[in-house]
Amino acid sequence: MYVSCSFVSSFLVSCSSLLLFLIFYSTQGEEGLEFFVIENGSCGVKVDAKVLPHSVPAGGGFGELALFYEEPRSATIFAKEPTTTWILDKKTFRGGLAHRTEELCSENVKFLMEVPFFKEFEGDPALQEYVQRVAEAMVPVEFDAGSYIIRQGEEGNTFYIITDGTCSVEVDDEVKDHTLKTGNWFGEKALVGESAIRTASIKATTGVKCIGMDRSAFEEHMGPFEVFRNTHATEQHALGSEQTQCPRLNLADYEFRRVLGVGGFGLVTLHARKKDGQLFALKKMQKALIVQEQMQKFVRQEKLFLAELSGNKFVPILDGSAKDDDSVYLMLEFLSGGDLFSLIEQCGALDEDTVVRFTAACTILGLQHVHKHSIAFRDLKLENLVIDGSGYVKLVDFGLAKRILGRSYTFCGSPRYCAPEMVTGKGHNKGVDWWALGVVLYEMLFAMSPFDDNCNDVELFRRISMQPLEFPEYPTPQPQCVNFITQLLSKDSSKRLGCLAEGSNGCMKHPWFSVYDWDKVRAQTMKSPITPAPYQQKDDKSASENVEVPEMHSVLTKYRPSQDPMKGWDDPF
Repeated sequence: MYVSCSFVSSFLVSCSSLLLFLIFYSTQGEEGLEFFVIENGSCGVKVDAKVLPHSVPAGGGFGELALFYEEPRSATIFAKEPTTTWILDKKTFRGGLAHRTEELCSENVKFLMEVPFFKEFEGDPALQEYVQRVAEAMVPVEFDAGSYIIRQGEEGNTFYIITDGTCSVEVDDEVKDHTLKTGNWFGEKALVGESAIRTASIKATTGVKCIGMDRSAFEEHMGPFEVFRNTHATEQHALGSEQTQCPRLNLADYEFRRVLGVGGFGLVTLHARKKDGQLFALKKMQKALIVQEQMQKFVRQEKLFLAELSGNKFVPILDGSAKDDDSVYLMLEFLSGGDLFSLIEQCGALDEDTVVRFTAACTILGLQHVHKHSIAFRDLKLENLVIDGSGYVKLVDFGLAKRILGRSYTFCGSPRYCAPEMVTGKGHNKGVDWWALGVVLYEMLFAMSPFDDNCNDVELFRRISMQPLEFPEYPTPQPQCVNFITQLLSKDSSKRLGCLAEGSNGCMKHPWFSVYDWDKVRAQTMKSPITPAPYQQKDDKSASENVEVPEMHSVLTKYRPSQDPMKGWDDPF
């Protein structure tokens, strides 16, 4: 049985002759919601009704995956003797972690906003976001009592804020009647390119803790201070202002051709517009299934984001939408070339010089467009990179996309593409997309994942957050390619390629793309190395029969508005 509490609970096992009454902490197949740690006693493990030989002893734990990812229990855990456990539920754990992360960042932002050249940003949302990025990138550093933090006359390139302890100020070996304490700062001029020669020495009079950042790190992450301050206003998008009003469609104007695939809430089918024969992919989503999974907000966002982003060559065009009593529909551009997962299944590892680099270029331009709207895609994977009729690659399925101005703490996406900051619950932003691109390119090159060799998700998450990146001995990609992927797969998001001052332009300027004409790729006038098979109407029947349709999608589930707590979510359709 489950016990939803945050305090210690004791469960006693009573014995009568040969009959043992068991207390179940975790039952195989049930939804996992809590993590258990055994204080004393021990537990047995049962899988598929078979008791395994090993036990979970005092000090051990089980159910840790529940803190990070929604997945059924893989085993039944039961008490073998009088046992005391500590229980932590997912909501408490992730909420507490998020709160602490925000608290630390807010403290750093508060300190920064007292520095004169940051204080001018107060009240400007764009510049406050910039300050938050600085706060997140500053690193903690400690000094012993009596040690000099900076010395007069030396070239200074580091900015410090004191978070604990006190310091004295010395000028020409004379101690000034001024003590620096928590919240005080020094060395700020080094960041903005002013005189870098230290005019005083700062000495720790107690043990001192600071947060600091040097000039090179500042410019790498944020760019030159004055350039940003002078140009930010013209670069900021009025969020949502470019949103396109896509038309509401009459589905009777379209003719069904074949089943293309299965989505999360219904089928994706090929339709031809009757008046001109143009082909479209119709994504049908059953309202009842959406409500059941509590995904109303995400489905609504998907439609709005597609309308806002439509028109870019690396995002599918949304031709229109529709709804009826039980379903909502999106009529999307038909991409006839299939997805990259299918391409790897057919061909194995792909060629670096042609397909891999070209796919990377298309994806960079797609993410560049999405990120300019402050939207994180959050579900970049081989299956969501689809090839159009001319061989160009586009981002599809915006069901998990989210507009993020600061950080988000939602755990989502496919486990093997999750970035370390998402796995550890530290909060994420658009940087997760660049990590996922690194995983995608690695998989295209080697037909294997950098961290997943069919291990369980707990081990996968441990590897993502802690295990160093390694490359197979064969095939051997160019050093520039290895460097590009390595920079994308930086576990520290503040040092990850794509997350630095130049953003996506930093990816485009990487030496791996030195021979690329980005204007031709953007205009799609460069010949693609991928040649998709042309659509053949005669194949419709056999193609539909090859798609395995789950029972939940072959039967329409009636939508009951009275059971939907989020009324009006389908209005945009």
